[in-house]
This record gives sequence, structure tokens and C-alpha cells, in this order.
Amino acid sequence: MLRTALLSLFLLVSLTTSTSIIRRKISRRQADSSYCHAIDGFECKCSHYRVTCTNERAFNAPIIISQDEKNKYQSVELVISAIQDVQVDDRTFEPVKELYKPDTDNAEFRVKFEKFTALRLSSPGLFNRVFPDSLPSNARKHIALEIYNPDVPPHDDVHLFQNLQADSLELYALYPFHGTFQQIFDGANIKYLRLSGGEIRTDVSQPFSGNIHRLELAKQANTLSVRNFPVYPAHEMIINAFYISEFNNENPPNYDNLGELRVHSIENIPAGAFRQYPNIHTLSVHSDKEIDPHAFDGLDRLEKLIIKDSKTNMEHINNLPNVKELETNIEKLDANLQCKLIEKLANGQVAVQAIPNGRECTCVAAYLDTAAGRAPCDAQDCDQSSCNAIKNSYNAETRQFTPPPPIQRADGTDALRQREPRLYTAPFQVSRQDQEKLNQGLPPPTQPPQTDEGEQRPDQDGDSQYNPDRPQESRDEYGSSSVPSENQPDTSDNSGVVGPIDGSSGNGTDTSGPGKRKMSWLPIIIIIAAIVALLLIGLIFLLIRKKRANKGYNQAATGEPRPETGARA
Repeated sequence: MLRTALLSLFLLVSLTTSTSIIRRKISRRQADSSYCHAIDGFECKCSHYRVTCTNERAFNAPIIISQDEKNKYQSVELVISAIQDVQVDDRTFEPVKELYKPDTDNAEFRVKFEKFTALRLSSPGLFNRVFPDSLPSNARKHIALEIYNPDVPPHDDVHLFQNLQADSLELYALYPFHGTFQQIFDGANIKYLRLSGGEIRTDVSQPFSGNIHRLELAKQANTLSVRNFPVYPAHEMIINAFYISEFNNENPPNYDNLGELRVHSIENIPAGAFRQYPNIHTLSVHSDKEIDPHAFDGLDRLEKLIIKDSKTNMEHINNLPNVKELETNIEKLDANLQCKLIEKLANGQVAVQAIPNGRECTCVAAYLDTAAGRAPCDAQDCDQSSCNAIKNSYNAETRQFTPPPPIQRADGTDALRQREPRLYTAPFQVSRQDQEKLNQGLPPPTQPPQTDEGEQRPDQDGDSQYNPDRPQESRDEYGSSSVPSENQPDTSDNSGVVGPIDGSSGNGTDTSGPGKRKMSWLPIIIIIAAIVALLLIGLIFLLIRKKRANKGYNQAATGEPRPETGARA
């Protein structure tokens, strides 16, 4: 009876605790954002910094802003999913500027189109009017355009982003755009541009007056080639390649302006996999399998290496003479390898950083935080660590670490601190060598495939399963969010640009119903199933115990011998 009472109490406490946790999560989400009337005809949810509005009934211009919601937000997100013909010009979203705080130094505008029967983006410089002119001169401006309808190709002006001035632009579409890169971005000044989804053609023979500081080209492809990753007139190019299975293509995209390579592969990374890219300064590798110790041979100018998920080997570092930064999942390494990396950091050789994943507070984690200038966690007994580099850097009296010496990059900046992005003042011109490389690697020009209605078909990689390329929450050039997340306070010093926007994961746009974010019921179902399973196990356990007890009681109480079953002789 006592066991029954204890088990019932345990299950009751578990159920009460789980219910309380679920209620707290729901109430926190509701507190972060609430329904509001910001735009006529839209269903909106507002938080202290962002308004997200959805229209799936009828989209009509002009947009009318509610007087009570003006001058309140730093981020505006529109989801237009009305099943109708949608016409958009450079005046359509102009009223949105009334929603922004006049003194915000970090403004973001995101718009997503889906379910349309036709989409006409009919004006050049489509988003040149969405931000108020009263913003501070140093205000950062971030824009994202997402077009998700796989059945209907949009009709877009060939000069869609002409003369756009923005700190970042994130662009995702399932169909190719009609204009070339040189036409679409002519006259634009964009500090960080991310392209994913449909192809944007490049024509290096066309004149180009735009100034694209950094360009990230995110795409799913089986190999790194000029055909998959053509050259664009940007000062710095980043290739973000998903599902690479073949290396060392005969036409590699090793352009003069390619500075960073990000490779995601489900295969082994072979020796010499990146020897065709001797000029890149940053390499990020994500592999589900092994990385050969000599995979990075030939990268003599590489300064930063990022290894995600795969196990880091000391040979990876020792074979790279000029690497000054290493970012890896330190928790997956054994204690001996962790100590060797800490020694390189303490000696001023390599700036080691841990990939954030909610790691526990250890002496290694605390030292890495100290080295990066962050407030370290309160690790215990570091003066007794088996790693001499940790022990010798720790002061037991003050419970603090001595920071490592500065580690200089080739440009003289400190590798222990975040690199500031370089700014450019004039358009980039593709070199003649890279023009020839592009012409040799591309197939002969052909007419794009036509549907029965004469429209272009979407790119092969632009289907609904092409998740790695889909946009993510706006991030700065090294991963921090451009605007605060739902659970973070508003900070004005978070400069943002569209990152992977990696790959990420994490789509920052709500894809649920009109103006409503759907709550995930999976954790609740799992908790309920676990409680039911515990109840069944407890019931079975009690029945077995009761049956055994009854059986033992009968035998002990009677003390009678069992009757003989056989006949007496």
C-alpha cells in the first residue's frame, strides 16, 4: 500500500511539474508578442521591437497603417499569401516606413510572398522607399525578400534592386530572376548580400556600377564548379555549398575575389580536397563522416579554420602554417587534444574558439571565454587541472585566468577579437582571368526551358526540399542576430547582416497561419505519452507484486502439503 501511495505521488508531481513548465512556456510566448492592429487587412502580432503581419484573404494597395502603431518598431515582417494576382511597385510598401522608430539604429524589413496566382514586381528599385528618411545616418538597414510559390513564376523587373542602399539583403526565390546580376543590382550599395534558391545569371561583359562589398552564394550542389558557382562582381565572395560529394573539379571556382569557402558534405573529406583554393583565408567544413588529416594541404594562406561536428585532428592544425583561428566543437574532443589546443592558445599561436552549443562550465570553457574577452563561467578547481596550460594560467586566489597574449592576423588585427568587415567605395571589376575561367566552365548559352504558358521553370535546386538554402534569421557577418530574438532583450549594438542566414538553419520567418505562430505540440505529446507509460508500468508492477504476495500467503498460512497427483502403489 505504501508503494502504491508513493508511486501515485511521484506520478502526480511529475504531471504537475510538466504542466507547469508547459504553461510557463506558453505564457512566455504570449507575453513576448500579442495580437495587434498595425495594418488594415492584415492579422498582426507585435512585440516590443517587431511587428509580424500576415494577409491571406485579399491584398490591396495602398497599405494603411494604424495610427496607434506608428513609430514603435525596429523590425517589420510581412507575409502575403493571398490566393490572387499580386501587383507590387516601388510605392506599395512605402507606408511601412511609418511603423519604424524614428531613432532606431538597426531597422529590418522582411517580406514573403506565397500562394499567389501571379506576382508582378513591376518597378526598379522596389524597396528603395521602405525605410524612413529620418533614421540616423549610421542606422543599419536590413532587407529580406522571399518568394516561395513553386507553381507560379514571378514577373520581375530586370532592375529590381537598382540603387538600393542597404547593409544587408537576403534574397530567396524558387525561380530564376529575369535580369542579370549586373542589371538587378546596378547602382546598388550593399554591404552583405546573400543569394539562395533560384539562379541569378551573371554577364561579365555588361557594365556594372553597383558596389557589393560581400556576397554569399548559398547553393546545393554535388561539386564545386564554375557552372554551379559562377563569378559575380563583388569585392569578397563566399561560397556556401551544401551536399558536396565530389572534390577537385576540373573547373573550380577559385576566383580572385573568393575569400571564404563553406562546405557541407555527407561524405568523407579526402586528402587534398581544397588544394585548388590556395588563396582563401577562411574555410568552414561540416562533414557527417571523417576528414582526412591531409584534407587541408595546400592552403598556405588560410587564416581561419572552422570544423563543425567532425572530430578535429592535430594534424589538421599542424599542416596549416598560417592558421591563426580555429573554431571547433571542443566538447567532442578528448581531454588530451583539448589540452594541446589550449597550449597553442596560451602560447599565442592559435586563437581557439568553441562552437556554442550550451556547453557545461569547465576550466577549458572558462579559459576560452577569458581569451575571447567574455565573462567566464565559474569553473571549479582549475588550479588542480591535469592540463598544465590551464593550471599555469589560473590564479586560485582571484579565481581568474590570465588572458593569452595577442595573436595577430596577417593584416595586423587581433585574432582573439572579431574581425571588422572591410568597406569598399568603388565597384568591383571581375579580372580578365576570371572572365576566361567563367567562359570555359559554363556550357554554351541556351534558351531557358519553357512551360506551356511560355514561362521559365524553377531551377532544379529550387524545389520545396531545398532546405539548406532557405533564409534564416538575420545575422551579422559572424553570426549574431541583426535584431533581438523573441527571447532576447533589444540591444542596439547588434549589427546585423544576413548570414547562413547557415545554414542554418533556423528560418526567421513565421510560416504558420495568418499572423499567428503555431505552438509545437510535440513536447506535450511526448510528456503525456511518458506519463501514461509510467502509469501502465506502475500498474503492471503492482499487479505482479500483489499476485506474488497472495501466492506466498496461502502457502505459509495452511502449511499443508501439496496433494499427491500420482496413484499410490
